[in-house]
Amino acid sequence: MTPFSTRHSRYNGASLPPRTGGGDDGGGRDDGMPDFVPNFIPNYGERLRRARMGLAVAMTPIIMLFVSFTAVYLVRRGFVSVDMSETAYVRSWVPVQLPWTLLLVNTAVLIISSFTIDLARRDITREAALAPVQSIPGISLGDERHFPWLGLTTVLGLAFLAGQLFVWSKLSAGGFHLA
Repeated sequence: MTPFSTRHSRYNGASLPPRTGGGDDGGGRDDGMPDFVPNFIPNYGERLRRARMGLAVAMTPIIMLFVSFTAVYLVRRGFVSVDMSETAYVRSWVPVQLPWTLLLVNTAVLIISSFTIDLARRDITREAALAPVQSIPGISLGDERHFPWLGLTTVLGLAFLAGQLFVWSKLSAGGFHLA
């Protein structure tokens, strides 16, 4: 057997003879990968686990924020105060009539812009990946047309902001003002 096949026999399930010398501590790799696999090959399972943990850590305060907003809303809506002049309980909650149609249109614009920004990201990533190939003389990837996804996303974002301003102006005209 050559030294190469002996090193690979560990990867195929067979055990290796003990290593001696070589200047290392004799411990081998501690990540469970065979010795012949370079350290720079990414471990996608570990990366996915870390990404999921980061997402959970980032989502926790956001969820807590919305839970606290909901709790404050429910408490405030049911809040009853005492009017000492009439010795009666008074509810100070004033319901607000929301322009639901405008809010739903704004939500739809926001969801569509989320899709267009992902398509823009994919297009930019594809162009970056193909840039080295296109720089080779004599290589052509064809005459491709590119849709301006990033421009469309920008327009949709501006439309969302304009819609929000319009909704706030409608609320203000209806008597709802923030102090």
